[in-house]
Amino acid sequence: GTVPIYQALEKVNGIAEDLTWEVFRDTLIEQAEQGVDYFTIHAGVRLAYVPLTAKRVTGIVSRGGSIMAKWCLAHHQESFLYTHFDEICDIMRAYDVSFSLGDGLRPGSIADANDEAQFAELETLGELTERAWAKGCQVMIEGPGHVPMHKIKVNMDKQLRECGEAPFYTLGPLTTDIAPGYDHITSGIGAAMIGWFGCAMLCYVTPKEHLGLPNRDDVKVGVVTYKIAAHAA
Repeated sequence: GTVPIYQALEKVNGIAEDLTWEVFRDTLIEQAEQGVDYFTIHAGVRLAYVPLTAKRVTGIVSRGGSIMAKWCLAHHQESFLYTHFDEICDIMRAYDVSFSLGDGLRPGSIADANDEAQFAELETLGELTERAWAKGCQVMIEGPGHVPMHKIKVNMDKQLRECGEAPFYTLGPLTTDIAPGYDHITSGIGAAMIGWFGCAMLCYVTPKEHLGLPNRDDVKVGVVTYKIAAHAA
C-alpha cells in the first residue's frame, strides 16, 4: 500500500498549500496503474475538525493528516479529499485498489486518546465507508496510535459500530509514551488487546519507532513481537 498524498506533495515542492485536487487525482491514477493494492486516503480530516486539535498535548502527528489540515486552514475550505471522495471511489474501483481510510487525527500521546477530534474523524470514516461500499470499493479503517489500556476497548467497539464492522487496522496501539526504544513492547501490549477485542489487522512497530529508521534486525524484532501479539489475541 501507499500514501499518495506524499508523492502529490513532492510534485508541489513540499508546499501543502499548493496541492490541488487535479495534482492528487493524477497521482492516484499514476500509482494505480503501477499496481498498488491499497491507498491510504486521509479523507476524514475535515476543516471543522482541525480546531478540535488545538488543546492537544501532541497536536496532529499523522503526516497525511497534518498536510491536509494545513491545506484546509490555508484555504479555509473543506478538504478536497472529502469533496471529491466519489471521484476517488471511481478511480479506486476502476483499478481494483482498496481503501485504507487514514486516521489523520489519531492521538500522538495517551493524553490525547479518545478525544473529540479523534472520534469526529472516526464517525466521518464511517460515513465514507458506506459511500465507498456503495461504489463497489473495498475498505479498511486505520486506527490509533497511542491509547492507554483502559481506553482500547472503547476504540474497537466504536469503530465496529460507526464503520459497519469494516476491518480495523491499528498501529499497536502504544499503551504508554514513556519507553522510546522499546515501543515494540508498549505497542505489542495494545496490539494483543485490540486483536482480542476484534481488530482485523495489526501494523507492526519496531524498537526504532520515534527514534529513527529501522534496520533489518529492528524489523525482525518488530515482526516477531507482533506475531506473538496476534497469536495471543
